[in-house]
Amino acid sequence: MNKLKMALIAGAIGLASPVFSQDLIDKVPGESNFVLAINGKAFFKHVDAEQVNRILTRTGFFKNVMGKNNPLSTKDIQEMGIDIRANAYINSITTDSVQYLGALFPLSDKAKFEALLPKEKEIVQVNGLPTIYSSDKTLRISWDNHTIYILGGVAMDNYFNRDDIKQRYGLLEQEADAVAEPFEIPGPPAIPADTTEVEWEAWDPEEEESAAEAAEEAAEEVEVMLAPPANAETEEDEYAYVDSVLERDEYQDDYYLEYRKIENHNDSIKNVLVSGWVDSKLNDIVAGKIERHASKNLRNIKDNELIRFEMDHITDFYKYYYPTDILYSTLGMRPAFDYGYKSVSGAAVIEGNKLSFKGDLTFDKTMAKYYKEIYQNKFNPKFYKYLDKNALGFLTLNLNTEAYLKHLPKIATRVFGEENDNRYSEIVDVFATSFEILVDEKAIAKVFKGDNLIVLNGVTNKEITYTDYEYDEDYNYTEVERTKTEAVPDFLWMFSSDDVSIFEKIIKIGLREEGLIDHDGIYEFKVGSRETIKPYLLIDKGIVFMGNDLTKLQAIKDGSFRATGDKDFINLAKKNPVVALFNTPKLPAMLTDLDIPVHRSMQKSVDELSKYGNIYMVGSKVKGNSMQGELAIEFPEGQKNALSFLVNLIENWTLDLEE
Repeated sequence: MNKLKMALIAGAIGLASPVFSQDLIDKVPGESNFVLAINGKAFFKHVDAEQVNRILTRTGFFKNVMGKNNPLSTKDIQEMGIDIRANAYINSITTDSVQYLGALFPLSDKAKFEALLPKEKEIVQVNGLPTIYSSDKTLRISWDNHTIYILGGVAMDNYFNRDDIKQRYGLLEQEADAVAEPFEIPGPPAIPADTTEVEWEAWDPEEEESAAEAAEEAAEEVEVMLAPPANAETEEDEYAYVDSVLERDEYQDDYYLEYRKIENHNDSIKNVLVSGWVDSKLNDIVAGKIERHASKNLRNIKDNELIRFEMDHITDFYKYYYPTDILYSTLGMRPAFDYGYKSVSGAAVIEGNKLSFKGDLTFDKTMAKYYKEIYQNKFNPKFYKYLDKNALGFLTLNLNTEAYLKHLPKIATRVFGEENDNRYSEIVDVFATSFEILVDEKAIAKVFKGDNLIVLNGVTNKEITYTDYEYDEDYNYTEVERTKTEAVPDFLWMFSSDDVSIFEKIIKIGLREEGLIDHDGIYEFKVGSRETIKPYLLIDKGIVFMGNDLTKLQAIKDGSFRATGDKDFINLAKKNPVVALFNTPKLPAMLTDLDIPVHRSMQKSVDELSKYGNIYMVGSKVKGNSMQGELAIEFPEGQKNALSFLVNLIENWTLDLEE
């Protein structure tokens, strides 16, 4: 139910998301742990509003945005009364008792906006503002001459499941709750209640009969009849059996009705509370009684940033959503889940024909030190020549193995340990200490230094020979050799090793046990006849290779392999410990080679992929106490910018839709 409510609130906010606001940053509560700024000025600087209107018309936006029976009188987003060329803000506030989700959008013409609202929707005055509520009053939309205020709230289950809160507000318990009692499962830890007060008439248990007791009495009055065992000597009375089934079904129906009665009772109480909290919070926002948000980056959003978001106090945000109670009831422990994250921020940025999503993750001082050392590792320059410009894609992961193993126990203790000392936190601590004692970080780091490169050179159709079996009428089988054609990826994985002795010993055992086949120093792993990928292992000049192209590995071994790495690929691998890249222009040719059918409606778009740039994701080293990341795609040249190309592409997709 709570997820549904949150989706509805997000949906209500989303209806206004194509429209943006005068700068309302001063009305964003400073206590918000998440804020999203939408830069309307930047969006319509790069895109024509008329083109957006055509897309929205074809997709039925103007017909259905206010409901199927309430089509808008306009087909122009500029005539909806909302300023589309300024900044809008979406925010969330998380407390122990309620999750708020709100938004601020500007009004350029109040009368035009009000004309869009469904005629049957009741508009009431709250503190002098015209206001619309959802049916349960947990979502409120108010507006004045300049701003639309949206705020919704969802009750936090962990809070309302506490015994003291149930008692305070008269929440009823389901019978199933009693199952936990024999196991002595305590409730969640006490958390200070939300400071917002709502006028509340105390619930008097004498004024209404407890639904839980009613369900228990109903259960006592019903005698559940079981069918006699199959081997009973007496003849079964079919009528009696049918009666017992009907009686049992009737009991189940009664139990369900009691269950729903209790749920409805509890939901009505929660809705009254949440509605009061939402009203109080929004009244403070409108009156300016809140501390304003102080982010400099949100106040000075750049012209090429379409959106920018910031999330602070991440631990406070996600700790309310982790299933700690479930873990406690099943495993008997409640982990702290302390990853050391302090904040995360990011933006969608237009840079010519490139659209990128850039993010910044900030750690606390201790965790920043750990990750800085873990990602401080030199990438083997011998890998660069394998970054071929014709490769379909590649992945790099460059870690300092010694630092990783050194800090892993401390990280695990913080994440899986508990906030308070008890036997479970002590067990986690024992395992962490044992790991530190038993694991020789320096020795392992010599075997596996931590620099990894996986190259996907392509995907080809290969004819695979395998053994099958045919059976006669007496189930006697005969071995038959068959062939099949399958798409097989051509991959090559490599990593550095200063001590390959352990691999040499494993190879020796594998040969003796006939699990490996020696191809003159290149070792094939024996796999089933139906397996399409046959992996090979090569150790050469301090590098361990694993791939499925024997010819390429033989060329690497005898020194005849010739290749030159792509400069752009090499720069990405040099600067970033984590890189994932897909060579988009290679996709159309690959689909053709593999005879993969493409729907005619998508054929043009697929063919144009050959004009795209690469899609890539990178993660930088830790600088200071933060790590940067980027996900980017380069669109074809020819349009004004990446956003213009993307909107044109969407418009082409909507051409076949009915207006």
